[in-house]
This record gives sequence, structure tokens and C-alpha cells, in this order.
Amino acid sequence: MKQTMIIIMALMGFVAVQAQEPAVNITVTGTGTTTITASFEMNETCTHYAILADQSGNMEGWASGPGSPGLSALLLQWGLHCTQDTVYTWSGFQPGMEYEVFVVAMSDTDTAEVAVVTCTTQVAGGDGTSIIEIELRDITQSSVRMITTPNDQTALHYNGLVTVEFYNEVGQDSVVKIITSTPYVLYEADDHVWMNLNSGTDYYALAVGQNALGEWGEVAMTSFRTLSELGLNDISAEEIFLYPNPAARTTELQNISKGSLISLTDVSGRLLRTFVSTGTSQKIELSELENGLYFVRVLSLWTDVKRLFFLSLAIVNCYIALRFFTFLSLAKE
Repeated sequence: MKQTMIIIMALMGFVAVQAQEPAVNITVTGTGTTTITASFEMNETCTHYAILADQSGNMEGWASGPGSPGLSALLLQWGLHCTQDTVYTWSGFQPGMEYEVFVVAMSDTDTAEVAVVTCTTQVAGGDGTSIIEIELRDITQSSVRMITTPNDQTALHYNGLVTVEFYNEVGQDSVVKIITSTPYVLYEADDHVWMNLNSGTDYYALAVGQNALGEWGEVAMTSFRTLSELGLNDISAEEIFLYPNPAARTTELQNISKGSLISLTDVSGRLLRTFVSTGTSQKIELSELENGLYFVRVLSLWTDVKRLFFLSLAIVNCYIALRFFTFLSLAKE
């Protein structure tokens, strides 16, 4: 009888110890082509935990490598630390790939075994033709903002810039081969600012996509020219940009000369703001303005030449409607 009681008490003690072990329940609530969303629910013993998601097999490879501190330690080093129930979305994954979601739960005195759930991201694209749209914005002397948007048949795409001179020298096939050999595979729309371009130079922006069957679509291509270096005689009103326009909170004057006098007035001519540019671009704060029409005046002075630029700015429903014209006058002093 005593032995039976001892066994029962031991089992109860074992169960009690087991119940006190920290734990976190993982539930994958959704997957996209490049995203995984999971929820994490702590038990009463758990005080904090670390989570991480990676392609299947990667973490085991790191954990088994020479000098590795082990999987739990790696999760604590590289994972996201949480102290309450959490829903988290990872992005930047590859479509149609298997991934593992890890969690290591902890209490003030104990660290539990690593828990893992496996899931697969959705397959991207279809068996139709891949089409990529290219949009160029914010062209300056040395940079351009390039936005490439794939259609729903595109599984992946690449993009890049080359000078027109280089393109004409080597041909489209060689340029596409160079672009598609880079490690920068894109699975979603891409919005990137290309820097360190040469001023006053003609470029081609290119993009090409592949559908789910591995078939390449037509090469999308558009040309542009970076702005020239500003000088005494080579700037014109047409080269001054007001962007964004429409805009809600701020707009920016681009390709102005350093030290330009900028003023903002309403339609009645009332001066609202004036300042001097510190560079070749200048941001203008708009959030405090009422809806309506406004004028931006840029006055640039070079020795005996005064150039006066007028840009119109219309704010409608908290957006600046594009009523963008320029007026240039010259006067000697």
C-alpha cells in the first residue's frame, strides 16, 4: 500500500513538474507567395520566448555546424523576442518553398525544447505571359526611382539599368543575360532608387519576368536621361521639377540652384512662407495649408542674371492636383 501511494505521489509530482514547463503554441494562420503569418500563445508558466522562420533545413544545418552553440541558443541570438501572445508576419520569402517556424519558450528558471511547425508558401504566377510594367520617377543628376510591377502571371522577375551606349554596344540579349544572372530575384513589385548614375547620360531601364512554367516574357524597356550639371547658362524652367504633385503633406523642388530664394503664396498674392535653398532640392511642408491653389516662386541669382520661375500648386481634398506650369523671365540688374 505504501509503495502504491509513493508511486501515485511520484506520478502526481511528475505531472506537476510537466505542467510547469514553459510552452508556446504555434499556429500558422496564413501564407502568401512571399509571406508567412503565425500566432503564438503562451502557457501560464512561459514568461518570454523567441521566434524565427527559415527555409526548411537551414537552421538544422547551422545548429549542427562546427562550433555551433545549438539550435536553442541560435534562436535566442537570431530570433524575435516576445513577452506576450503575438501574431507575426514574415516577408521576403520565396514562393512555393517549404519553411519552418520555430519557437523556444522560457520561464524565469527554465528553457523548453524547441518547437517547430512546417508550412509552404503559395506558388506565384500562372501559365500565361509574364508582363512587367516600368515606372520612372524622381530623375536627378545621379539617381532615378524605378518601380517595376509584374502581372499576376509572373512568378519572378529581374530589373536593371544600363547606359544606352552600352546597350547599343552589346545588344539586348547580352544585357538581359547580365541582368538575369544577378542574385537579386524579385517576386513582388519592386520600388528602388538607383544611385551613382552619370549626369546628362541616356539610360535604359529594363525588366523581364518568368511565368510559373519557366517561360520568359517580353523584355520591358524604357529610356530616360539624367539631369545635367547645373551651370550659369544651361538651366531652364523646364528642368525644374515639383514632386510629388499631387501630394498630401510635403512636396519637393528638384534641380534648383543652391541659394535660390523660394517663396510660397496663395492666389491672392499673400506671402505665406519664404526660405533659401541649401542645395539643389528643397522640401516644402504642406500639412498646415488649407485646400486651394498656391504658387511656388523660385528666384535664382547668378552674377548679373536673374531668373524667375513660377510653379503652380493646387491642393484639393488634401492632395495637390497637378496644375504645374512654369513661367520664365530674364532681367538684368
